[in-house]
Amino acid sequence: MKVLITAGPTRVQIDDIRYVSTVFSGQTGYDIAKHFAENGAKVTLLLGPGNVIRERINNLKIVDFVYFEDLQKELSAQFKKNKFDVFIHTAAVADYLPEKIVTGKIPSGKSGFTIKFKKAPKLIEECKAISSPKTVFVQFKLESNVSKTSLLERANVSLKKNLADYVVANDFADLTYNQKLRFIADKNGQLLKICKTQKELNRELYSLLA
Repeated sequence: MKVLITAGPTRVQIDDIRYVSTVFSGQTGYDIAKHFAENGAKVTLLLGPGNVIRERINNLKIVDFVYFEDLQKELSAQFKKNKFDVFIHTAAVADYLPEKIVTGKIPSGKSGFTIKFKKAPKLIEECKAISSPKTVFVQFKLESNVSKTSLLERANVSLKKNLADYVVANDFADLTYNQKLRFIADKNGQLLKICKTQKELNRELYSLLA
């Protein structure tokens, strides 16, 4: 099984030295990639600038990226030269990009300044357009401080919009990394599994996709 996984944040530049990012480390995607590789899958992991502690793992190739544009270009390159059986998109991709990146450094003496953002292209939609029709797409949907019902509804809407096959939904405010509830649903809106730990999520995804 040939698998492509994304993980970690995508930085968005404001000027030559400043950027906007998220709090995510890439640990979820890394742990999934590790589990798949250790069970025999050939895994390529596109990993953003988080704080994951890496190990040498057979069958796991890590490609680093920093900015949104880096991930966009790498995804295009990967799908054009490979036929993946599975694509697992866990990366915390920026939803908005600055309309203009300032050349140089914004002066620190300003009393304030305004940055205008525009909607970023959806990378999962771009991948769907160039991937093999047989590639199974798994997307992640994160919300914060919402009810379980609302979380699953939003995840289902996102899944249908992106034409993905499965979605993993979770709430940022829900407990800690290793105890967070993660809900796996299919493209018909059916809830398949509720995973209470990261290890359980790794196992259930592998069992579902292998």
